Amino acid sequence: MLTEKDKLRFSRQIQLPEMGENGQARLKQARVLVIGAGGLGCPVLHYLAAAGVGTIGIVDDDLIELSNLQRQVLYTESDLGKPKALVAAERIQGFNSGIRIRAYAERFLPVNAAEIASEYEIVVDCSDNFGTRYLINDVCTLLKLPMVYGSIHRYEGQVSVFNFPPGELSAVNYRSLYPEMPVDNSVNTCEETGVLGVLPGMIGTMQAGEVIKIITGIGMPLSGKLLLLNSLSMQTNILEIENNPDAQFSWPQSLDELKTRMYFSDCHTNSFMKEITAEELHRFLQSGKQYRFLDVRQPGEWPEADGIIDLQIPLPLLEKECDKISRDVEVVVYCKSGDRSEKAIEILSSKYQFDNLVKLKGGAEEWVNYIESIE
Repeated sequence: MLTEKDKLRFSRQIQLPEMGENGQARLKQARVLVIGAGGLGCPVLHYLAAAGVGTIGIVDDDLIELSNLQRQVLYTESDLGKPKALVAAERIQGFNSGIRIRAYAERFLPVNAAEIASEYEIVVDCSDNFGTRYLINDVCTLLKLPMVYGSIHRYEGQVSVFNFPPGELSAVNYRSLYPEMPVDNSVNTCEETGVLGVLPGMIGTMQAGEVIKIITGIGMPLSGKLLLLNSLSMQTNILEIENNPDAQFSWPQSLDELKTRMYFSDCHTNSFMKEITAEELHRFLQSGKQYRFLDVRQPGEWPEADGIIDLQIPLPLLEKECDKISRDVEVVVYCKSGDRSEKAIEILSSKYQFDNLVKLKGGAEEWVNYIESIE
């Protein structure tokens, strides 16, 4: 039921004959999950909140960095080092106090994907790696949820709607377009190739529009179609996506099977591994942020990392003793210089679904050198 304040706030939208009060009421009742609060997620979240979507979930485990500000327009310089999901939630709540925001400052993984997504009616893919994208597709297929897809690369972007109408055999999904994940290192990320700052805003706004069309029933969603945009020429093309009957054998057939799939081991793991520098870690510790620490060196290895000594499990014993590692707070993993900690995070993330691990860049050596430089 719309309040008088709702009717005033959304009056320009309600005036549209296809929308009306009924359409606005459907937006107010809708529950939408946005996975990724980066370049695509920022405009999606902004416009969904502004449109009056009643419940919005935000999944992202990244911290805000200076290089994000060129395109991730929800954030400011004062937000550097803070979790994206929490800052985005606070920011869009400020745009619209009448909606409900749920922030998940964690990574979307096979172990938690179904639990999170099942609380929502539509899932918006604003991710930046193939492992997460295929996981979103598969959990949406199993839960019979529409998936609004967007991706960007340099000057070009794509938008589509998958699994819609939900549950229909004729509905195509992401694997109808790309049945299998690309091989490791075969596709470069935005970090490696760059991206025009306005492009995520253009594609993200289109994604928000598709969500609104699905909720309200107006227009024709891009189901079975792939929109291609070239921002340099401003040319768009819409391609038809055929339902690939062989694709049904490429996704898991149950939620239990989904939990056993290795979505990230055959993608470029390092592209999404979280890192923290010695300077950042020291600053966060000074501000009162709580961490646990995991040293994967052999006992007695030098240097001694004063200030971050906590749990030590040598890399060869990691799988045997991984139950000792906390899952409740972020765990900073380090070795002497960084190589073994990276391997440790790959093992714990892909095989045991840890989503709270951060690599200390440069390892114990860098930490000791930094502490000595400021004393």
